[in-house]
Amino acid sequence: MGYNNLRSTIRKEQLCNEDKAKKNWERKWGAYLDQRKFIKEELNRIGMTEEEFYKRISVKKPQPKYDKIGWEIRASEGVPKTSSGMVGWRSTLDYTLERVGPLFVSPLYTMPKEPKQNYIILG
Repeated sequence: MGYNNLRSTIRKEQLCNEDKAKKNWERKWGAYLDQRKFIKEELNRIGMTEEEFYKRISVKKPQPKYDKIGWEIRASEGVPKTSSGMVGWRSTLDYTLERVGPLFVSPLYTMPKEPKQNYIILG
């Protein structure tokens, strides 16, 4: 009986918290509901259309550097004829989608190789 009473008390407390949140939401966050209307009024006041406004405030994302390298990912010939049907599919270097890791040599960030030391001079 004590367990059910505890569950009932917890549920009552949750309902009370939900009611408080409903009452406070309009006061705290209600301004966001009228934001678009406010923007329209301000744009009409300064004589600008919505399209011009959104063009000015929109930011184009910069293109990542790897797009400039010119990687070409060719289309694969299809699923190979194997028992599982998936072994080796797009796993060769020509068809790989992964361009990171210890085996990838970046043309932008690759350090020049150090010359190999063939002789040790003792002196």
